[in-house]
Amino acid sequence: MIPSKATKESGAVNTFFFGKKDGNDVITQSAANDKAMLYDVTLDDIKTAKVDNDILKVSLKTGGSLTVQNFSTGASVNEFALADGTSWSYAGGTWTQKTTTEE
Repeated sequence: MIPSKATKESGAVNTFFFGKKDGNDVITQSAANDKAMLYDVTLDDIKTAKVDNDILKVSLKTGGSLTVQNFSTGASVNEFALADGTSWSYAGGTWTQKTTTEE
């Protein structure tokens, strides 16, 4: 994942890159305007995407995972772009596909 364990800069927007061959990566610090780009991942590649105790874990069928610590819908990365061009967000226990007019 690039940047790995990124440090937030005041007012900066970070994009975290993650792919199927990246193993198990962790985003330790993020903000609501940050994005995660799963550059070679499609919905078919995702085994589970669970939120528990303010931790989001996206597990892939290949065995890799992306974990977002301190995950909350208003204060951490909450937009996840997939390889097919779709973007997803999480709120109130539900994943929602964003349309191009929402971006």
